[in-house]
Amino acid sequence: MKKQYIIILVLVLLSSCSHPQSKDQSDAANLSFEHVSTLPIGENSRMIEQKIGKSTNIYEDERTVKWLYAQDNYNKAVILINHSTGKIISKFWSVKDGEKERDLNYMLSYYPQAHFEKRDSKFIHPHKGKPTEVWFEDRSLGVFIEVSKASQVVEAIYWCAANVPLSTENCIKNQKDRSPK
Repeated sequence: MKKQYIIILVLVLLSSCSHPQSKDQSDAANLSFEHVSTLPIGENSRMIEQKIGKSTNIYEDERTVKWLYAQDNYNKAVILINHSTGKIISKFWSVKDGEKERDLNYMLSYYPQAHFEKRDSKFIHPHKGKPTEVWFEDRSLGVFIEVSKASQVVEAIYWCAANVPLSTENCIKNQKDRSPK
């Protein structure tokens, strides 16, 4: 039986990989937290191009297309697209020192309608959770905030479809379930 890969693991691994850019590869001109956070899950990938531009780092497998946006030689944003539908199934934003999104209170207030639950990382991904992380999640909005336990600063933000646990398998299944027949 083929192992199911958890989207968090994929995105964390991708975000930790460094992809140096050549002089031909520049960051998307409109790459910002606001632009990435407002890309609707389930929207066609053309929306990504319109809002932030097409990635120069695109990786495909039989199920997904990953658009990686590098900034300062690391993956700043990753957008996961369903290969068969061309629709956005999840997003990832890496937060670095000096960014306002690093502040947990700021991020919690960024979503005033949210009812975040604090979760141990093992609750989010039982087999791969890091004891140094804690998560704030609102599944009804599909927002997951990864926080360092020690420093209480935001490390990353993930988005998936509302009311769907954060995994590639669940995101793809959810999109198929909502497709018009």
